[in-house]
Amino acid sequence: MHFYVVICDYYVYGPKYDQESCLDKPDAIKLHNWGGNFYFCTQNIQYPRTTAQVQQIVKRAKKLRVIGNRHSFSKIGDSCGTILSTLGMNSIIKIDRATFTVTVQPGITYTDLAPILYTNKLALPNLAALAEISVGGATQTCTHGSGLGHANLATQIRSMQIVLADGTIAQFGPNNAQLGAVACGLGAFGVVTEIELNVVPAYDTISYAFANMPTENLYAHFDEILRLGYKTEMLNTLSNSSVWTLTIVTVVANSKDDEKMKHMSSLFGAVRILEPLTIMQTELNKVQPWYYGLVLLRTGMSGNDGNEIESEFFIPYNHGVPAIKAISTLYPLIRPLISNLLIRTIKEDNLWMSMHNGNVPTVAIHFTWVNNLALVNPALAQVEQILAQFGARPHWAKHFTMQPNQFLHTYTRLNDFRKLADELDPKHKFRNEFLDYNVFG
Repeated sequence: MHFYVVICDYYVYGPKYDQESCLDKPDAIKLHNWGGNFYFCTQNIQYPRTTAQVQQIVKRAKKLRVIGNRHSFSKIGDSCGTILSTLGMNSIIKIDRATFTVTVQPGITYTDLAPILYTNKLALPNLAALAEISVGGATQTCTHGSGLGHANLATQIRSMQIVLADGTIAQFGPNNAQLGAVACGLGAFGVVTEIELNVVPAYDTISYAFANMPTENLYAHFDEILRLGYKTEMLNTLSNSSVWTLTIVTVVANSKDDEKMKHMSSLFGAVRILEPLTIMQTELNKVQPWYYGLVLLRTGMSGNDGNEIESEFFIPYNHGVPAIKAISTLYPLIRPLISNLLIRTIKEDNLWMSMHNGNVPTVAIHFTWVNNLALVNPALAQVEQILAQFGARPHWAKHFTMQPNQFLHTYTRLNDFRKLADELDPKHKFRNEFLDYNVFG
């Protein structure tokens, strides 16, 4: 028999605990996001392991949001009612080599999924910058990797199962037009309990890095650099405004791109790096399974908690260089407040509320800030004011202060998304302050 009990303001699913150690410290445990920039409003956190348990929790809740590994820097997953954590729903349900699909529970991380796929000679087309994020959380927020040929992680979904507000189960298959809404659904339609992903044959990768590219060369050869390999990332610490600190080009091992890159000692004035990068970053000049080469941070190195704020904005590809140039005018202001500025690219898609929805690829401009909102927000507001001129969309799961009227008009399926959310969640059980303001307001 299972029942819910309170442990230091937590509600957990499982056997009864001795709570004496918590009685004198009702606020001893407070759940915060990975970055540590906010605490969740409620301590009513539910940890189901099965779809049936999810159904029970959903039917009881008046307001509910879902979290995975807490890697969102916005309050998209917050709730003052009930929070459902998918940490316990972390299994692989089925690997189908005949159809090249894998079906998983939403709480499984890419760290756990990827090696098993590789053992089965399978792979995902792309990964985010780190692998310690849940499949459910990453896809619901359109989290992405890098590469002009690679769309965000939600586009890998072939079908999915969702528990709706009344506790019933809805299936969204590959021929269901609504899949374009719910795949990157922002948690607005219900609780995702199963996800079927398209996979590809396994491959190996190798990464090459180049240091201190003259900034003017990066601007002049921007498109050429981004088309060099399977994915390209450009990182700048802003320590020297005349050069771009690091350019990492990852290619499929033993491919034509690899043959070209391995003989390059420089790249548009940037010098090839032969020694290892920091322990946190991917290894260089070494053939590795795809899931090592596609991440920027080494698998297993992100830790349980961070101490930073992240913001990210997406610009239509043709505006990428002008936007980066415009941001450079703020370097004196933002230099003391960030550890790095990261540039990546994402292929366009047709998911209704995807930041990459449209007819052209997007350039992602990512900021890793110090963990101090009082210092960051004034500088961020100036960044956003500049980027808004280039049609910027903020990442749903990153920190931003842009007003909805600055970016919502760029989502051509917004009204369709709102209408479907009203149909599937008529009492707005799955909405929170973040969605009400930024999507439904």
